[in-house]
Amino acid sequence: MARRNGAVITFKYGVSREEAIAALRTIKHLLDVPAEITDYSKTEVRDGQRWAIPVKRPYTGKDLVKEFDDEYGGPVWYIP
Repeated sequence: MARRNGAVITFKYGVSREEAIAALRTIKHLLDVPAEITDYSKTEVRDGQRWAIPVKRPYTGKDLVKEFDDEYGGPVWYIP
């Protein structure tokens, strides 16, 4: 199997979520991201219990950009 390249990136302080998404959009053609994902944020109550409802939706730039607090560490990527 061929080797691949990957990166975990962080944006400078002051870069907004929208700016980060726009920056990644410029290299979208180079990224290996899924066309859609399963979102479990919707729930329903059945028999008195809350159940997550799987909903397929398109993968967007908002899924790529995550906010983090430097006080607790930065983004990481586990490489086996």
